[in-house]
Amino acid sequence: MQIILICGKGRVGKTTVARLLAKKVFESGQIPQMISFAAPLKEDAELKGYKKEDNPKKYREYCQQIGEGQREIDPDFWIKLFNERVEISRNDEEKAISCKEKYWERVIICDDCRYLNELAYGRLNEATLLFVTSDNRELIEEDAEWRMHKSEEMATS
Repeated sequence: MQIILICGKGRVGKTTVARLLAKKVFESGQIPQMISFAAPLKEDAELKGYKKEDNPKKYREYCQQIGEGQREIDPDFWIKLFNERVEISRNDEEKAISCKEKYWERVIICDDCRYLNELAYGRLNEATLLFVTSDNRELIEEDAEWRMHKSEEMATS
């Protein structure tokens, strides 16, 4: 199993890079799996009626507030949930190997690595780390207040 963590500012193109990687992984005969640290948070936001497409500002506010609240209680809360999903994938891979399936290798692609403890998780799990930057390209909402959130700190350091 391989894990690829993609880091960078919000709206810089991390998900676009992740989708392109997933396509290449699939074309090479491996099984790409998009798993993000914030997936459970994003799922909860949608259940509460906050959809990124309908109201991106409220959606982001909700995710930042709830995400940070959980991190204050347990800094590794989201990492533990992420790891549960990785372990499911690892088990699926082991089953495929034991059944002698032709295509078995999973490649976890995570498009939202934003905190130092998430990087540490990647390092412990021998992940490949990618940092996406805007280079000289102007980002949408470059001066928006949400860019001052802790989740943007690592990308701006």
